[in-house]
Amino acid sequence: MKYALIVGASGGLASQIIETISNDFIILAIDKNPVVISKYESVANVYPFICDITDINSIKDIKDKICKI
Repeated sequence: MKYALIVGASGGLASQIIETISNDFIILAIDKNPVVISKYESVANVYPFICDITDINSIKDIKDKICKI
């Protein structure tokens, strides 16, 4: 299985990409908006995370969570 990292995952374009590739990829859906969790928590092959990619501590935290997948 291939992996895809989608940043800004709560937006419309990202949603369409995730819908299109979710059968073929394990998707790491990242957004600073907490709605990303409820939007994708029940979608197969999609792992939603809250992360502000401009904050180094947020990136370190999300790295640890992703490594546990």
